Amino acid sequence: MKNMFFYFPRKKLNAFSHIAILLLLSVTLIVHNTSASITHQISAGGLHTVALKIGKTVWAWGNNTYGQLGNGTNNDSNTPAQVSGISDVVAIAGGFWHTVALESDGTVWTWGNNTYGQLGDGTNTDRNTPVQVDGISNVIAIAGGHWHTVALESDGTVWTWGNN
Repeated sequence: MKNMFFYFPRKKLNAFSHIAILLLLSVTLIVHNTSASITHQISAGGLHTVALKIGKTVWAWGNNTYGQLGNGTNNDSNTPAQVSGISDVVAIAGGFWHTVALESDGTVWTWGNNTYGQLGDGTNTDRNTPVQVDGISNVIAIAGGHWHTVALESDGTVWTWGNN
């Protein structure tokens, strides 16, 4: 991998430090194997990872209990799978058990766990493919929280939905 440096301090590391280093190296290897040179953005959810490639396609892997990988199944995946039904994506965010994407036209798409309405589709139904968030437009930024989602519109309006 080009231009990647790891610094390990000269002191005894505790068990947590070893786990953190292993996780970092594991994620690095996964990303490297999925053509990291063409990955534009990456985000970690609670138990899954999502990547936005420069071609504006979204790929996800990890736990998929609630459909947070967006590939139409609820099967876990240890290799990246393309998210179906969305294109022209410019930003992504991982929530705990849900995922958020922003398309270039300012629309927001979500999928995964919806226990608290964090998908913004007016239901509490989990989705394993992307659904468009109702009632917002001209979004320029997104964030996925533990059980909630946030969007910023171009006029400065901030929208939040899900668990308070």
